[in-house]
Amino acid sequence: MTRDDKCKDQTSAHLSGRRATLTRIIASGPSERRAATQRQLLTSAKRLIIDKGLGATSVGDICTEAGFSRGAFYSNFADMDHFIERLAQEQWDHILSFVHAGVNEALQARRTDHPLSDTETEEAIAALAAHLLAAMPISRDFYMLHSELASYAARAPEKTSALRTGYEAFTDSLCRLLVSGLTAIGRDTILDPKDVTALIIAAGERSMRTALTRGETELTGLLERVLPTLLVRLSAPIGQLGKSQETRFDEMKKHRTHPQEEESR
Repeated sequence: MTRDDKCKDQTSAHLSGRRATLTRIIASGPSERRAATQRQLLTSAKRLIIDKGLGATSVGDICTEAGFSRGAFYSNFADMDHFIERLAQEQWDHILSFVHAGVNEALQARRTDHPLSDTETEEAIAALAAHLLAAMPISRDFYMLHSELASYAARAPEKTSALRTGYEAFTDSLCRLLVSGLTAIGRDTILDPKDVTALIIAAGERSMRTALTRGETELTGLLERVLPTLLVRLSAPIGQLGKSQETRFDEMKKHRTHPQEEESR
């Protein structure tokens, strides 16, 4: 082993030790002062990343914006990777609270017990599209921050478990709304419901990107136009597809949670 390799190993061990120590501190619950410091640093970083991009934002920039020293930063976060992980967790926690509120409100709809006419189906699809739209985080700040974090995750997937976990929880919530909403009006997705959800999210991201690159302030235009058609074209009356996708969705989720149990049967 060369001298450089030894230095790298020592640095890695030092960072791992600091991260473990900070993780224990955070798990035990930060003091009010420490929690306030962390919130201010995270809020300042969010503003900077939205305005400048993640690559152009340094620890020094964050500390200057927040009004703290580097010592305050490193007494709360092991390094920039640890900080970004916490930022991603905070971001998705906020988004999930927003999405869950929209999902819970939308799931109050009652399932119909009779076949819908074409007009009733059109109205019900439009209502479901509105619920899905309301549950999705559509804003310039969300798009800019999410794009930066997604690019970071693509470059360093081993460092972004919080980002992946948050995104999966978001898609699961939106998928539940999609499946339950369609079931309530007697319809089922033709494709896997997770794939349909991914298409809806992609349409939302494209809608935001298109509007922002054109300098428009209304970011939902494209999504509002295409979402009802997507829901119609990618679904059909339940009787035409056999097993309910809602049942299949539950089975998929159970398999992801307990894969070994399923394989042993």
